Amino acid sequence: MTEHTAFGRKLYAIGGNSEAALLAGINVDKTVIAAYAIMGAAVALTGFMQTAYAGASTTTVGDLMELDAIAACVIGGTSLNGGRGNVRGVLFGALIMATLLNG
Repeated sequence: MTEHTAFGRKLYAIGGNSEAALLAGINVDKTVIAAYAIMGAAVALTGFMQTAYAGASTTTVGDLMELDAIAACVIGGTSLNGGRGNVRGVLFGALIMATLLNG
């Protein structure tokens, strides 16, 4: 989505310099709200899936999973310094991490 759509290009422009994006004619507020809405929907879907997988839900269901997410990204080829990485690599890294955690 970020590489092949106008919305993705707008996100990259806003992330680089929001003032320059505003001067370029991008509606920064609308784009940021849309990005947060998409992220909220993805998190809600993930929460439903985690609850269905575990069979129950608690307030501590996602504790200490941050390191697993970072490790999946790094295994998939994303640089910690930024500028490198793609979705396919992150999904591959997540598959490897899931195999290690469930194996």
